[in-house]
Amino acid sequence: MSRFKPKNKSVLTATITSYVLMALYAVLLNMVGELLPAIMEDYNLSMSQGGLLQTVFNIGGILTLLGMLYFSDKIRKSKLVYCGFFVTSTALAAAGLFVNSYILLLVAFILLGSSTKVFDVSVNAFVNDINTSGREFYLQMLHMAFGVGAVLGPVYASFMVINQYGWKTALWFLALMFTVLLIISFFTMMKPSAVIEKDHSIHLHKALGLTSLIKNPQVWILFIGAGCFSGAYVGMVTWFPTFAKTLPGRTGALSGLILSIFFFGYVISRGIASIILTVRNARFLIVLTSFMGGLTFIIAFLISQTWAFFTFLSLAGFFAGATLPMIIFVACTIFPNNSGGVTTILYIGISIFAMFVPYVMGIIGDSYGIPEAMPVVSYLMFIAATASLLIRKSSD
Repeated sequence: MSRFKPKNKSVLTATITSYVLMALYAVLLNMVGELLPAIMEDYNLSMSQGGLLQTVFNIGGILTLLGMLYFSDKIRKSKLVYCGFFVTSTALAAAGLFVNSYILLLVAFILLGSSTKVFDVSVNAFVNDINTSGREFYLQMLHMAFGVGAVLGPVYASFMVINQYGWKTALWFLALMFTVLLIISFFTMMKPSAVIEKDHSIHLHKALGLTSLIKNPQVWILFIGAGCFSGAYVGMVTWFPTFAKTLPGRTGALSGLILSIFFFGYVISRGIASIILTVRNARFLIVLTSFMGGLTFIIAFLISQTWAFFTFLSLAGFFAGATLPMIIFVACTIFPNNSGGVTTILYIGISIFAMFVPYVMGIIGDSYGIPEAMPVVSYLMFIAATASLLIRKSSD
């Protein structure tokens, strides 16, 4: 268990703060699907227009990530984490308090997409860099914290909708929680990180150039795996509540609870992976979790009954949940001196798939019905499993 021991108290404090930031960030990402029916009703939107919110969210993210390719390994990552979280808080507050049209909401989602991607990339690279031993453990725990927030996101959104507080209140109240955490994290993460990151840079070897990184085929194999996982995840979160409302029985009313149980599977999966994941078994675990996640997704959608969603979506969350942090771990292991750059490239793939998949699923839903769109998440997980077979053996 010595590989799980933090370097010092400052590193531990900064790492735990990163986990709390990640959990609250996950609440934001995973409440959108539950709020989407109310947003669509307010602005009289079609399903494809609803899906466009996720598309523009990721357009903003991709544009920002392209810029981050050049500076993500040159600026203190704790600064990027803090600034990304700060802008996200500001955009959330503005969307909740001042947005009064669909066009302005699209603009707000572009800004949120930009700021959240800065945070997401930076916090992964930050936790990887400051924990010089046991990175696989600390990265999985970071994504376990995301899973905790993902469990709470649909519950939070459902509470706001059921009690008729409205989706705008859900946004600005979350922004208030972001602001409180920003104040705390200034003292628990930003101040100690100045010394921590300086110490890390002293021991850092020369990084690869951007061109060399982009030319490496392993980067693109990991890019496809991360992107497919993201497309499946965002497609599921965005459209499951809408899909559930088309089914007989109480599935629609229980969609928030089902999603929460789905994400609870993420928490368990990432907790287990944080202990068993090593460099040697990483590729095998990525292939296994991707394939089993796709299989349990498709079984749930084929049966399409409330009991099946509770059973097989919780299993899908359990199997698929650890896939992305394992891919990030492998990428940072293969390219240890380019953690910021390679993580940025992965998140470009994540954003591209997250941009198109909900929109494409919305188009399928408009044309053929939303039940025909839902199996897309399964197909993407199978593609991720297939691509992951090509990860080089020396990395696992």
